[in-house]
Amino acid sequence: MSFLFINSTDYGKSFHDISHRINHTFIKEELGISVGPGSSVTKSNFILLLVEAEERGDLVLKRTKDFGKTFTIIHEDVFSFGYIGAFLFFSVMEDPVRRKDSTLSHSAGVLQLPSLGFYSILDGDEDMLFMHVDNPGDTFFGTMYTSDDRGILFSKSLERHLFDGHRKSDFTNITSLRGVYLTNKLDIDGRIRSVISFNRGGTWRQLKKPQNVNCADNVKRSTVVETEYLRGPHHYSILDSGGLIVAVEVHREGEVKTIKFSTDEGQCWKSYNFTEQPFFFAGLASEPGTKAMNVSVWGFRPEEDGQPMWVAVTIDFQSLITRECNKKDYEEWLAHSTDKKNSERNGCVLGMKETYRRLKKQSVCRNGRNFVVTKKQIPCPCTREDYLCDYGYYRHVNTSECVRRPSTPNKTFEMCLNGEEDELLTAGYRKVPSDKCQGGFTPQDVVQTIIRPCGVKPSPDPSVKSTSVGHFDTPVRIVLMLKCLFVLIRVL
Repeated sequence: MSFLFINSTDYGKSFHDISHRINHTFIKEELGISVGPGSSVTKSNFILLLVEAEERGDLVLKRTKDFGKTFTIIHEDVFSFGYIGAFLFFSVMEDPVRRKDSTLSHSAGVLQLPSLGFYSILDGDEDMLFMHVDNPGDTFFGTMYTSDDRGILFSKSLERHLFDGHRKSDFTNITSLRGVYLTNKLDIDGRIRSVISFNRGGTWRQLKKPQNVNCADNVKRSTVVETEYLRGPHHYSILDSGGLIVAVEVHREGEVKTIKFSTDEGQCWKSYNFTEQPFFFAGLASEPGTKAMNVSVWGFRPEEDGQPMWVAVTIDFQSLITRECNKKDYEEWLAHSTDKKNSERNGCVLGMKETYRRLKKQSVCRNGRNFVVTKKQIPCPCTREDYLCDYGYYRHVNTSECVRRPSTPNKTFEMCLNGEEDELLTAGYRKVPSDKCQGGFTPQDVVQTIIRPCGVKPSPDPSVKSTSVGHFDTPVRIVLMLKCLFVLIRVL
């Protein structure tokens, strides 16, 4: 079903037909119309839309900056589009043989990327993107890459990254802590392992279960204490500003009647039977913002006539956790701190020490809706750990110094982007995206980009266009080339 293209400039009080401005074509609802990055009700940078065609690969992506008065074509033969942070990306069909190829585009040009199969943009912001590229065949895993700040050069971040047969990933951005991400990887032996990164995908390490945990049933009402971490996959939700975590075990063929919850960041879990009539689980939902103390479990129960009856049960944990928190229940916590208490770098991640006021693990109480997370930030002096090795450089084992690879005889890297050649003059180090360190270690050489038409030899003229370049992310750089012509535009 197609829809007429109309607009409203008075918050929906009236609407006007502006289909004539796009030649009376129609917009397919499932294909998309979207407000551009940075836009709002009172500020519109641009609005994006796809104009319908007979085949999805013939769609036209257009942009308007004046609420539909005029339109500009961004690209034709579009298959799909989306945006994350400051980046707009879309895939286009390329003739011949109607195959999908991929390209990344930035405001400075378009980059053709090596042939790959299925890919997915996992996450991104103003500085970088995370992209999953599937391995050939039905392997259910692939490789995760991170980009530089232009979305042009990508670096390998994690191998054997899990991406199941339903094209879903468990990749999660922990928004309450800078630079922290969680995801799953598939081991060679077929086991799934959860891994975590504290530096935006620079390094990953396996999650470890808590040691020497003493679990005690200090919650009112009858509950069953579980002294171990949760076994197997669970659906979960975070409540009460992080003071409460709830989970329901995944039963692929069975019914559920029990919800598990933790008040100490997942170290100890307790079970609560929320219904006497089990039902087949379909979903777990809580109020957006993690402030609530209640969660809804919904699913269906087969009736005698064979028809399913939908069931929703809302559990209010205020009846289980009755005490309001007071000042004694909170502590100052230095994020990412280690046993090296006197170290100047203790707790430094992405160039900052961040101290939070948080609930003590042994306190069983309610934060409440008025609770506000507070933190203090102190910049750290820069070290080599705040930098990544640039293209053509690598780190020796057990050292932080970036050394030039023997296969890279000079300090330049050339690539042709949309008829212009970028010659990257590298210093061997590039700062990690979003790193806020100050002072300390600074690479001696200045990093520059010289831009000239492709095929032109370096000019001795000092007036050659020179600009500072963005960040790269690991010693091993690759330029991706996907099988869908994939275009990425940095919104400036």
